[in-house]
Amino acid sequence: MRTQILAVLVSVGGLLVSGCSSSHSVAVKAPGVVAPSGIIRSQSDLQRYLSATATTGSPLDALSSGARDRFLSSITFGTKGITGFHYTDLQSELTASQILAVLRLFGVQKDVAIVPNVRVDTPADKRVIRAFPFRAKPIDGADYRDYRCASRATCSQSPGDICTSNC
Repeated sequence: MRTQILAVLVSVGGLLVSGCSSSHSVAVKAPGVVAPSGIIRSQSDLQRYLSATATTGSPLDALSSGARDRFLSSITFGTKGITGFHYTDLQSELTASQILAVLRLFGVQKDVAIVPNVRVDTPADKRVIRAFPFRAKPIDGADYRDYRCASRATCSQSPGDICTSNC
């Protein structure tokens, strides 16, 4: 019993140190750089964030300029925050931990678990995969892969998109 408790404490501690926390308070972007989680909840929040991080850097900087532009233009917002986004550029250009850092900006870090074929290159990526194991099918109240938010509370099939529970 003591060994099991110790193992759980060590694994949770490892996730917190790596920045892979289910907490919504703080997200680790890169060594020594900390950004609040879920700070982008509207188009105006996104514009403020992009202006504020233009010189300091952002997890979005890991994307090529074309992929970054496509991803940012695909994002939709509703009254509760992000309602959807296109994931294929994240999937093709970023590793699991980089995708987590990007999604954490919008408060949808759990969606790393529904992006298929996520690249795992580093120990941090492995920790992300352990913390957010891939789910081919959504659980109740979850976000939906290959659907987009067509209108309030209505997700429609759309390959490469994720429709969030904020739809």
